Amino acid sequence: MALTRFGVSAERIIRRNNFRWWSKFNYITSAAVDSGTIISVVLIFLLLQINGQSQLDWWGNKWFANSTFFLAGFFSLCENCKC
Repeated sequence: MALTRFGVSAERIIRRNNFRWWSKFNYITSAAVDSGTIISVVLIFLLLQINGQSQLDWWGNKWFANSTFFLAGFFSLCENCKC
């Protein structure tokens, strides 16, 4: 929360004091922040999944196993099947 406030206030100060620089580099800065977020998410996912030691058990991972469609045979886990 504090970083969000800092970022918003810093952007407002830069935009107010140096609008020409802000309008020139705003899209580049936004693209860099978005790219950094995407790279971080992919790295964290890969580092958690590749080592094989941590099987993430979140609430949404196995919700389908208790559903009517799964119990009726519409879904398959494909563990031993040849899909």
